[in-house]
Amino acid sequence: MVELRAITEDNFQQCVEIHAGVQDNSFVDSVTYSLAEAWVYDQDTRPFAIYNNGTITGFVSMYVGEGNCQIINFLIDDAFQRKGFGTKATKLCI
Repeated sequence: MVELRAITEDNFQQCVEIHAGVQDNSFVDSVTYSLAEAWVYDQDTRPFAIYNNGTITGFVSMYVGEGNCQIINFLIDDAFQRKGFGTKATKLCI
């Protein structure tokens, strides 16, 4: 079962180790950058770890301010791509 979980002390290290092999680094920010951005804009940004059956598979950061919710950064770790986790996690975000 795919689910979104808050970033905590328990899953922080696993989150920063998530890597999506995107050729263009300007297309997807690193998890570290997204967590820093969420800290700076803590009133309007919500970062989540994406889990499947208790295993961390990805990361999503969402803007939730001004009634204009948006997915800011979304990535599935290379080891878990092309298995449908991204589609399921996107539906949860929406």
